[in-house]
Amino acid sequence: MPAALTGRVSEPLIANVRTSRGEVAITGEPTIKDVCTACNNGPLSMLDEYAVKLYDKYFHRIVETGDLVAFEYDFDLLARWLLKIVYNYARARNWEFNPSRELLDYVLTGAPLRTQPEVILQLIVPTKERPGVHGRIDPIDSRVGLLVPNLLLGPQFGALVAQRSYYFYLLLVAPETRRSVRERILEKLRKQVPGAVRLSGKNRAKVYASFQDFASHAFHSPALIRNFMLKRPKGLEPKSWAGDESKGRGR
Repeated sequence: MPAALTGRVSEPLIANVRTSRGEVAITGEPTIKDVCTACNNGPLSMLDEYAVKLYDKYFHRIVETGDLVAFEYDFDLLARWLLKIVYNYARARNWEFNPSRELLDYVLTGAPLRTQPEVILQLIVPTKERPGVHGRIDPIDSRVGLLVPNLLLGPQFGALVAQRSYYFYLLLVAPETRRSVRERILEKLRKQVPGAVRLSGKNRAKVYASFQDFASHAFHSPALIRNFMLKRPKGLEPKSWAGDESKGRGR
């Protein structure tokens, strides 16, 4: 995550990235050295400032079971910031993500796109004490990852960007994809993320807390469990999650 956000959280996610020295664990957003100073200090910095505003208004608070959040946002600024985060992580981790010039111009300037990104928001709640889990476990402060392949259909790219309880699923569908196929893709994804709401240019959405808690969501992500356990959390026994029947699939 950007320095502006990592300075606000107590435990930034430890993430594994590939470097010339091999795979290393880092905290915070990977640094991409070939971004020009004007872009980094200009439009990209502006996107981070917008994310900080969202953090101070929404992300700082853990969503509890039964909560309803009236989420107000600027769709283009939010989508551009999510794309910026995913692009940086993709380059640092060697993900197969090759955005078009059109998409990069959208991130930098907000230039029009033939096909807008799809953004779906899910509110993940804390894990309460139960067999194998001693005490409460809140969602981790920040997380970025790819969506597993069985969530996707057709030519597109999917990623997850999470800030505490706020899980944003970003989906890029090829411009030539038929509308009916696009809707099937979104419906397939939404069935896997209980309580999720599709965000739009209306710039406001009422989102209820999902019945899916952090541990049940994380059980389906070996990469997340690996990184999470590097922090040696107290009271967590990952093997006990095997009995969870949740359908969450983010990773």
